[in-house]
Amino acid sequence: LWEGSHYVDWGTPFDAIQISVKEHLAPGRVLRFYVNGNGQGAATTAWWNNFTTCLDGETNRGDIIISGDQVLEYTLTAAGIDKLNAEDGLLCVGSGYTVTKVTIE
Repeated sequence: LWEGSHYVDWGTPFDAIQISVKEHLAPGRVLRFYVNGNGQGAATTAWWNNFTTCLDGETNRGDIIISGDQVLEYTLTAAGIDKLNAEDGLLCVGSGYTVTKVTIE
């Protein structure tokens, strides 16, 4: 879906595919973010909410500690896709890491 280099910090979330990814979303597909750095982060809705648990009032975005090269992997559900669509798409948020590639299978 995307390849390049985007450094994520609290003021600059990764939003390059925020809306365009919508056409590729389907339950069971696996979304992968290839990252590197030393920090923490997660893929979220554009409202910075967790789309994997889909709980109303969820305060845990699902941040993952990032140390070196990693892949953040998310298996999509119908409820998660509904939440992404309702909350203006997809972001990678957090601080201290670089997104280098995004794939979906």
